[in-house]
Amino acid sequence: MKAILFFAAVFIVSSAQAKVTVKPGEPAPCVTITQMDVKGEASRSSCETSVAGKNLVLEFFATDCHWCVQNLPVFEGFAAKFKGRASFRVVGEDKDPNLLRAFFGKRDFSNYEVAFDCESKVYDAFGIRGTPTLIVIGPNKKVKYVHLGTVESPAEIAEAEAAIVAP
Repeated sequence: MKAILFFAAVFIVSSAQAKVTVKPGEPAPCVTITQMDVKGEASRSSCETSVAGKNLVLEFFATDCHWCVQNLPVFEGFAAKFKGRASFRVVGEDKDPNLLRAFFGKRDFSNYEVAFDCESKVYDAFGIRGTPTLIVIGPNKKVKYVHLGTVESPAEIAEAEAAIVAP
């Protein structure tokens, strides 16, 4: 019984600390980080909010986050469904880029990019304090949509999809 209460208390404290400070309608911060190519090599740096004429969909992720791994197929489904209509990027927070290389080296990420955020620059700029977090940024470089946690219910999926395709 004590173990159950301990885990419940840890969950409540963790949930209370999970938050995102960037809000819809606000300008998205511009942060430069390193991208990973399909071979797992560092390829280039880019400003997270620069995608000419398209929405940018960011999935904040960590390999040791159960909910992130559970939610990744939903993100991958969005990336496949809306390929060409929006740009998709996973922002990995793992402190060791080799963990991201090993994890994504086993996946087909041809519909999205993976970025290293080992120093938490992007997480800090967006005020991410919990994962997974899905953020949609419009072509005007303003935040359109923020969802902290897994995207599971049909209503959550519909809301995210509407934000992804809306101009």
